[in-house]
Amino acid sequence: MRILDLVVDIVEWEVPTIPVVDERGSIGGRLRYGVVRVRTDLDVEATGLIGPLDGELVPCLAQLTDVIKPRLVGRRLTEPDQVWARLDGWAGHGFPLQPAMAAVDIALWDALARARGLPLYALLGGQSREIPAVATSPPVHARPESVVEQVIEATESGFRAYKIHPGGVPESDAIRLAGLAREAVGPPVALMLDPNNSYDPAKALAVGRALDEAGFAWYEDPVAPDDWNSILRLAEAIRTPLAMSDAIGFLSHQARLALRLGAPQIVRVSARKLGITGLKALCDELTAAGMPFEIGFGGNPLANAANLHVASSVAGRTYYEHMLPARYHETGAVSPVRVSNGAAIASSRPGLGVGLDPDLVARHTVTRLG
Repeated sequence: MRILDLVVDIVEWEVPTIPVVDERGSIGGRLRYGVVRVRTDLDVEATGLIGPLDGELVPCLAQLTDVIKPRLVGRRLTEPDQVWARLDGWAGHGFPLQPAMAAVDIALWDALARARGLPLYALLGGQSREIPAVATSPPVHARPESVVEQVIEATESGFRAYKIHPGGVPESDAIRLAGLAREAVGPPVALMLDPNNSYDPAKALAVGRALDEAGFAWYEDPVAPDDWNSILRLAEAIRTPLAMSDAIGFLSHQARLALRLGAPQIVRVSARKLGITGLKALCDELTAAGMPFEIGFGGNPLANAANLHVASSVAGRTYYEHMLPARYHETGAVSPVRVSNGAAIASSRPGLGVGLDPDLVARHTVTRLG
């Protein structure tokens, strides 16, 4: 397979606005994405998606056209990992290239699987199409009782795991929420808490002890991902495993440090930042070292599908993360990931099995790069 061209269309479309109880105030509204198109000599135009574009991902756009495209066009690629292995050298001392390349990498694997007539999980060596799903949602409620209602609703629809985003509620409410949620759903349902790196060490410890009492499965991103003193102290002080972190800096430079330090006890990973090549390589490395990992939310329909196909092909993972309401992250998708009775089901069609509506993309394109 030879790469003939790479272009990026910047699109803007409206996503339902959802009020949230954290520093953002709301999510959704008018969002921008980078639609990456890779044209190959196999008469296949593969698509990747960057976004929603935020401060962490905006630098990716210039990298795609200025750094990655000149090195890709004309290259014969039968294995996308040949390119991935060169990214650190291409970046030099600049911003990591992995998040920019992630969308291209997803597109290349999609094209390769389609050319071979295989669903992506099968090309990656996977056997099972179904992965248990952990439901989650943005922090839309301040009252613990309202959050518990969300948890109950999800479990009644078939989910056997739920990750709570408490938002910016006071410490006392987060502690009470942990107990109320466990009381509501009982031991059979796995519960997790993710405050999105918003706690100081004292609050993280107090909430962590409440999670111990309530038997939570993991405690995700309680403190900053580069605050290793707090991470190590918290891991020693509580029983609930720490799960961190899909921030770019952590995944690019620090995830493997967890192997040496033994904390956090679970590494969070995602194709949104690592592509399929980087994600599978890190998952295989963590599995070989006996380090648990979890594949997190992809943020957009193509990265979600990539996460699911990789999850179907690696040992050591437990769940596929499914954000509710799904309409928030499925805008523009054709055949998005299907979740039924608490399980995510990878497409059996060749490639990712998930695409973007070309008419919608055309109507909402505001500029083209490259």
